[in-house]
Amino acid sequence: MRASVSEPLTIEINQVTIVDGTGRELEQQLILIGKRTSGEWVNIDPYLLFNGDFQIVEVNIPEDPSFKREAIVQARKILHEVQMKRDNYVNKKSAYLRKSFEEQMNTLHERLRQYQLNNFDNRNSALINQIYSQIEDLEERSRERLDEIERERSIQLQPIKRIAQLRLEPSEENNGRVIPDDVVDLVKEYEYRNGRLNIRQQKAFGLIDFTSESTNEETRFIIVTNSLSDLLRNINYEDYVGIDNSVFIYAVENNEIKEEIQLEKTLRIL
Repeated sequence: MRASVSEPLTIEINQVTIVDGTGRELEQQLILIGKRTSGEWVNIDPYLLFNGDFQIVEVNIPEDPSFKREAIVQARKILHEVQMKRDNYVNKKSAYLRKSFEEQMNTLHERLRQYQLNNFDNRNSALINQIYSQIEDLEERSRERLDEIERERSIQLQPIKRIAQLRLEPSEENNGRVIPDDVVDLVKEYEYRNGRLNIRQQKAFGLIDFTSESTNEETRFIIVTNSLSDLLRNINYEDYVGIDNSVFIYAVENNEIKEEIQLEKTLRIL
C-alpha cells in the first residue's frame, strides 16, 4: 500500500482500553506502531490514517508476529500514564471526602455533647439515641465511599485488540516529512541554542514533529522537513488554522537546520 510516508514501513493498528476497578472505561486509544526495514520501532500518529491518501499495490502480505510484544510495551506505557493521572485524581477526591466526612462527624459529636450536657431528667434521650444512629450511619457511608474510591484507583489493561497490519511504501511524490527519531538531537540542540526549552517529541507523521517553549512560555510547534518545496506542496493548511502563526518549519540539510520559516508566511511563497 502506498501512503504519505518517507520510507517503507510495516505498521500495526491496535486498540488499547483501560478500565478502573469498578469496570468504568477510563481510556481508549488507537496506537499505530511502525517497524522500519532496519527493525527499529516508530510510534505513528493516527493523523496519518485520516489525512493520508492510500493506494493499494499489493495484498496478502505475510504478517509480522514481532508486533505483539511491542504493542504490549506501548500499552503498558499508556497504562502507566493513566495510573499516574488516576492516582492524582483519586488522592484529591479521597482527601476531599475524608475532610467532608470529618466535618460532618465533628458536627454530630458536638451536637451529641450538647444534648448530653443538657440531658436533665433524660429529656434528650431520644435525641441522643438519634445522634448515635446518625454517627453509625455516617461511619458506614464513609467506609463504603472510601472503599469505592480505592477501587477507582485500581486500573487494568483490557486485552489489546489488534485491528490491522499494513505494509506501507512511500508515494511516488515525496511529502517532505521526516521521522522525528532521526532528528531529535539536532532539534534539541537548535532549540537550546536559541533559548527554547521543554522540547517534546511527537509521534511520526502527525500534524507536527516537536514542540518547545520560549522563555515567556509561548509554545512553538515544529515541523521538520528534508525538502521544503515537497512539504509545502503536500501540506494541508486547513489543519493548522488557529495555530499557523505558532508553527515553524525547519529545513534540514546535511544534518543541519539550514532554515526556519513560519508556516503562515509560506502562503506567500505558494
